[in-house]
Amino acid sequence: MPTNSFRKAIHDRITGGAIGVRVQTAGAIVLERIAMGGGATRWYSCPDRNHLAGLEAQLSPGSQVSFFFDRRIHVAPASPGIAGPMKRIVAETGDVVAGVLARDELHIVMQVISGPTEVDEFVAVVGGSAHIFYGPFPSPDDDGVNAITIVLPDVDGFVRPHPY
Repeated sequence: MPTNSFRKAIHDRITGGAIGVRVQTAGAIVLERIAMGGGATRWYSCPDRNHLAGLEAQLSPGSQVSFFFDRRIHVAPASPGIAGPMKRIVAETGDVVAGVLARDELHIVMQVISGPTEVDEFVAVVGGSAHIFYGPFPSPDDDGVNAITIVLPDVDGFVRPHPY
């Protein structure tokens, strides 16, 4: 279980630095790569600073966390027309990540879609009442403007390189 010192370190790193400033002006889609999780990820929507506390409470020790400010993960109302751009990403990259915002309005329930038929099925299941988050699976970029990626400390406060 994460300690209070771990939570303070997370808070200081996220809210007190460039991430907090960028979220204030641009909002972010956040990808957490779980440390030693065998490729497990969690996705979050962080449209403003008010969502940072909820996000911080969800993050796991040792995770690599990327904040994307540049809309590389698109957000659009669900409609049959959204399938076209999603299929173009599949054609260009081999797959597309797509999801919808969970009821908590923090987590994004994402899945990897690897074909045009799967895109059509996904869009049909989502229906017209939600927004779809979609794009190519992003790399852990860190240019300080469009994306910032950090590695969180382990529970003991040390930052270690982990396989993700």
